[in-house]
Amino acid sequence: MTASLAQGSPASLQGAFAMAAIMEGMGTPIPVIRGAGPQVEIQTLVGSIVYALGFHVRGFQDLLDRTHGHSPFDNTATVYTGALPAQLLAAVNTGVDRFATTPDAQGYLQRYFDPSGELTVPVVTLHNAFDPVAPLFHQALYRTRVVGAGRSGLLTQRISANPYGHCALSVDETMAAFANLRERVN
Repeated sequence: MTASLAQGSPASLQGAFAMAAIMEGMGTPIPVIRGAGPQVEIQTLVGSIVYALGFHVRGFQDLLDRTHGHSPFDNTATVYTGALPAQLLAAVNTGVDRFATTPDAQGYLQRYFDPSGELTVPVVTLHNAFDPVAPLFHQALYRTRVVGAGRSGLLTQRISANPYGHCALSVDETMAAFANLRERVN
């Protein structure tokens, strides 16, 4: 993908756009800045996929170690959908590797990875609008958990003006979020 991007060949990035369409259909969109021109769209699409793959390479083995080699994810009954031609979607669904989870791996995720939303102290979150590692839709999911736990009064959520990158927050935004947290604690 990065070689295709360097050559300026958007047509050869068809697979990347297909991945983005499938993820969008699953409700887990890949952060892509649209409307800022094809070069920005391609750079953020490729950047997001590379970030996700890099995170997977670095973090997934750790997760497998914690679940005794058992897959914490299950796609055995998943039908991948998206804005793709039916023939391509059929090929994806036929050819994709399938993984089954186990109760112990699911239990580990529920205990250590699924936030309960039961806040006991004030929390301020700060997200980039297009963070490829912690996508913005996570913020809404977290708010739903916090509201469901009856703790919305303890949560403040902020969005960075810097549109793309992971932890690409300005010093001013970070300081403002910290000041906001100090106010909440006091």
